[in-house]
Amino acid sequence: MPDGPGLPPVEIVGIELIEVDLRLVEPVETARARWDARPVLLVSVTTKGGRQGWGECVALPEPLYSEETSAGAAALLAGRLLPTMADVAAQGPVGPGEVAAAAESVARNSMAKAAVADAVLDACLAEAGVPLWRYLGATGKPVPAGVALGIPADRSPERLRAAVDAAVAEGYRRAKVKIAPGWDRLPLEVVRAVHPGLVLVADANGSYAGLAPTDQEEALGALDDLGLAAVEQPLGPRAARHRHDGRMRWRSGPALRAGRSIGARCLATVGTRRRRIGAHCPRRGVARRERPRAADGIEHHLRQKYQKFVQR
Repeated sequence: MPDGPGLPPVEIVGIELIEVDLRLVEPVETARARWDARPVLLVSVTTKGGRQGWGECVALPEPLYSEETSAGAAALLAGRLLPTMADVAAQGPVGPGEVAAAAESVARNSMAKAAVADAVLDACLAEAGVPLWRYLGATGKPVPAGVALGIPADRSPERLRAAVDAAVAEGYRRAKVKIAPGWDRLPLEVVRAVHPGLVLVADANGSYAGLAPTDQEEALGALDDLGLAAVEQPLGPRAARHRHDGRMRWRSGPALRAGRSIGARCLATVGTRRRRIGAHCPRRGVARRERPRAADGIEHHLRQKYQKFVQR
């Protein structure tokens, strides 16, 4: 199998698309939107050996992050991608590489494609008894579980600090805090003062893209002394292709993470989220091409992104 040496393909006997309306216990607010619920699209495949593989499409209800939406992805999966996968599977054992290659007849739509390829990969790994970290080329060292925290409705730094306190008490050792122009240094400063050793990431969701380059540099440069592990996606999902990213590495501060944008040599890290660049197969190639050490730094989703908020 070209995308996974030593990982045998599987015979698929069942394919299912499951739509879940994930209601949140409390709203999650980012720089772009406020969410009370998240529609989730799951792809499930069953192998002849009785193993089940799962893949998730992370498209949002509205095209705020990319052009993909959950409704559009559901239609594409049901009408094109899953029938294509069924046709490929009918010809014999398959792996994620074959499925991903067949899906290339559809332009873009990386999140929908990733759900299909990830489901097949999950099934292949389960049948082979290979853990995901080994397949990705990582070392198998423990990865701190992290939590994502939205912007408080009242924009209270103390309310954010209390949320971080609760997460740390639950065992989280990494926190990603949503920021936006006007809501950046002060809340992060309050959190850092109470949790000096916490792995802290700021996620801007592209909200600084509308600022002038000098204002971008001033606002993001003000975060340098807070000991952040990274500032994720300050300028938007495709900003790494633009010239302004070259001006953002002004001092030795936190790493600027490009999100799904690939190819910005000025960036210190590349966040290769598998479901946003098109499943694990291209992700492994990105890791090898962009950073020799990237495999060890790949974000492991040990807990679901919104686990803290989901109704139990």
